[in-house]
Amino acid sequence: MKKAVLIINIAAFAVIIALTITLLVRSSMLPEQEAYKRWSENNSKPFSLSDIFSKAKGIAAVPSAQISVFYKSGISLDNCYQMTFDLGEKTETYAKNIGGDAVASAFCTAPAKLPFTAKSDIGEKSANLESYFVGGDFLLFHPYEILSGTFLSDDTIMHDNAVIDENAAWQLFGSNDVVGEYIFSNTTAIHISGVVKIPNAETGYIFLDKELCATITGIPAQFNCFETIMPNPVTGSGLTVIKEMLGITDGNTSPDKSSKVVENSSRTTLPALFDILENIPEISVRDDAIILPAWENRARERDTGSALILFFLCVVVGIVLITDILPLIWLIRLIKKSIKRIYEKIVTPSGRKIKGENE
Repeated sequence: MKKAVLIINIAAFAVIIALTITLLVRSSMLPEQEAYKRWSENNSKPFSLSDIFSKAKGIAAVPSAQISVFYKSGISLDNCYQMTFDLGEKTETYAKNIGGDAVASAFCTAPAKLPFTAKSDIGEKSANLESYFVGGDFLLFHPYEILSGTFLSDDTIMHDNAVIDENAAWQLFGSNDVVGEYIFSNTTAIHISGVVKIPNAETGYIFLDKELCATITGIPAQFNCFETIMPNPVTGSGLTVIKEMLGITDGNTSPDKSSKVVENSSRTTLPALFDILENIPEISVRDDAIILPAWENRARERDTGSALILFFLCVVVGIVLITDILPLIWLIRLIKKSIKRIYEKIVTPSGRKIKGENE
């Protein structure tokens, strides 16, 4: 029995270590969900002795929250700028502590498959690309590797630029050395300012300047995804600010299901993963019509998988506890029996002898 228990414990501890490492690796596998760490590293500065020790441990002096808001119908560009300004106003108190801007934001339209054509040495090619019209500090939130050129910037004078991924470059040009070339959406010429590499991309992507939306689609851009990083001095305070602005009083979805808020900076914590386990039936059946971008869908797949790994981890820990508790119970019973036998053989006969002498 002892040998069997030992083998079970060794195997269980090996599984626990493997599952724990897997959870830790999965928690950092999506750089889109860790923009708050990069922001904190670039903007926080120690301002007291305790903050110096915190920073030495890799903890930001003023923690930051990364929050995404997804809209069913989208909001205008002016609304995006206004929301960024309002968040800055609400977090102005902490701006001195982080030593820089209080808020960073980025926004994009819902994903859409749009047709594009290009003329090059290999002839005229066309492709339907996963298209996003973007604005703000998009590269901060989505740190794609830039293979050539530069990413989009709000500061550019000309707003006819786009960035494509290497899949799209090969589909349209047969090469990824295409910075400076033009692609066309109907009669609209679009200048390629950069080429990026998107890990595990299965299709061609294109990120277009927000101003091109009206030219290509005929209507101004409506942004379905608003991402922000803001000070979070008390856990959950950043999320609370956003929810108050959206009028969300219960859960993370507005009463009319027109918007949903997600705190990316806490989604891989143990409480968040246990919450996923508890609500898997509700998560698997969506009751809203909000279109999510590819990176949010990838994050949800990761979170659900991590929650299941956590479940198996808890099961294995339970097995270890059971296999250790049962021998412990057996040992305690054995000790009790031994004590009883000793008492019966030594203490009880002695008592009888003394009683007989007294009589």
